[in-house]
Amino acid sequence: MIALIKERCIAGGRLLPALAIGGVGGGLAYAVHTPLPWLLGALIATTVLSLAGVRLQAPTNSRKAVLVVIGVMLGGAFTPDLAANLALWGISLSIMFMATAVMIVVSVWLSRRVAGNSIETAIYSGVPGGISSVTLMAADSSADLRIVGLTHGVRILVVLLVIPPLMQWSEHVSFSSPA
Repeated sequence: MIALIKERCIAGGRLLPALAIGGVGGGLAYAVHTPLPWLLGALIATTVLSLAGVRLQAPTNSRKAVLVVIGVMLGGAFTPDLAANLALWGISLSIMFMATAVMIVVSVWLSRRVAGNSIETAIYSGVPGGISSVTLMAADSSADLRIVGLTHGVRILVVLLVIPPLMQWSEHVSFSSPA
């Protein structure tokens, strides 16, 4: 029992640098009034350092528990009204399905041919989805988990940093009000 507690404490201690870097990034983003400061600041800080070659320890044991919580939250968002409107979304869903298939093929091809990654790494890096679930699946293969995680992290970072200004520029959404 003591050995298990000691092992868990050591594993938790390995997370401290990543948590500290994320906290500093979040604090800096908060200080400059960035939207979603604790998410974007931590994401930017850890992604930049990871791309620079700094090896940060990722949580492993708590990941599955967090996935359960996210699943419950997503499941709770589905209502009878949402299901009743699915038929109205047929064309949009078809276009998104085709676009996603094309993006997967292009991503896997680029990862293999341009970056020179293995087929397993290319597939798990190119598949859209939650970074945690894809990384868990990749862990059961010979994929390079660092590349898979960085690829998904950079994709999330680009989406979070590029789409809001594009939406504001296109005048579809106003970010002037915090609400």
